[in-house]
Amino acid sequence: LASLGFLGVTCYQGILYTAAEKTSATNLGIITATIPLLTVVLSRILLNERPSLPFVFGFLLSLSGVIILIEKGRPEALFTQSFNFGDVLIIIASGIYALYGVLLQRWNLGLPLWKSLYLQSLFGMFFLVPFYLKGPPSPLNYDNLIGVLYAGVPASTFAPYLWMTGVRLIGSNRTSSFMNLLPVLTAIIAIVILRESICTYHITGGAITICGVMIGHKWSVIKNDHYSSPSTVTSA
Repeated sequence: LASLGFLGVTCYQGILYTAAEKTSATNLGIITATIPLLTVVLSRILLNERPSLPFVFGFLLSLSGVIILIEKGRPEALFTQSFNFGDVLIIIASGIYALYGVLLQRWNLGLPLWKSLYLQSLFGMFFLVPFYLKGPPSPLNYDNLIGVLYAGVPASTFAPYLWMTGVRLIGSNRTSSFMNLLPVLTAIIAIVILRESICTYHITGGAITICGVMIGHKWSVIKNDHYSSPSTVTSA
């Protein structure tokens, strides 16, 4: 629980927030889309799960859809992107979150998910205290209160709970494949709430991403020699 709290709360969120200050939202979206691939690699090492060829195809398809969506229909612009230290931090954070998801599946803690999440968050907060004390004073005020509440409740409570539930039910590989839906859902929310116009690249990139995720979800793993499948663990 301490290790999971350190990886999922302290390292991933802390590094990601730091990286967001040093790089562009475009790079942030593209690099975090590699989390499913990193999860597959770590699952092969730690769980002895071998991904199927359709899953790999689905990942590559969804990744191409993400690039089309983020680059606004100009995927060739990816090769003109400038990368900096913030991008290195995102790569590290993505690897950490992939490891977190795989360890959630490997370590069957036998605890109710809410209790597991509470203890992980408690450990994560404990590890964050030195960084908080070392940082500059940042009192709560009217301007930042809503952002802090959103980061603390839906983003850091309900979202991790649903993620942990997904890992328990369908495994880390399939769960991570849904990560590529983030830019699609962001575009939908922006269109509905911010009244942004719908462009061709929204439809094209979103459709390709969804198809890739569906393929990857349907055909995920074809070999699992030493560990019970997620459904077996859940039944137990």
